[in-house]
Amino acid sequence: MNQTEVGKILTYVSAVDNRKLTKESVLAWHQIIGDLVFEDAMEAVVRHFKESAGWLMPVHVVDGVKRIHYERSRVDWAHRQLAEARETHPGLDEWRWWTKLAREDGVSAFTREYAQRQADGLERKAING
Repeated sequence: MNQTEVGKILTYVSAVDNRKLTKESVLAWHQIIGDLVFEDAMEAVVRHFKESAGWLMPVHVVDGVKRIHYERSRVDWAHRQLAEARETHPGLDEWRWWTKLAREDGVSAFTREYAQRQADGLERKAING
């Protein structure tokens, strides 16, 4: 991400917590978070303020982006598993598949929660026609 994008992030942050925004602060933050993708960093900032009353530091953005990447990898993994299951089991009941994944002990809590949301969405779709 470039310095202008870091400046946009810090402008948002300062609107939330009233911190002083300077050229030096943009440069310093850019050295720390400049290798991140702007959209991911902004999402991490928003999540931080939704989940914490603590003062936002660059490490929180870096850790938040790591969490976002982890969550995306788990979603991708689940969809790859579903695709493989469809290949080996034509006529697969996706609602049952997602429901079973939501109850698996060997997957992350995030994956179980995601699977439950998928199952719930399929169930609502079936009910609403």
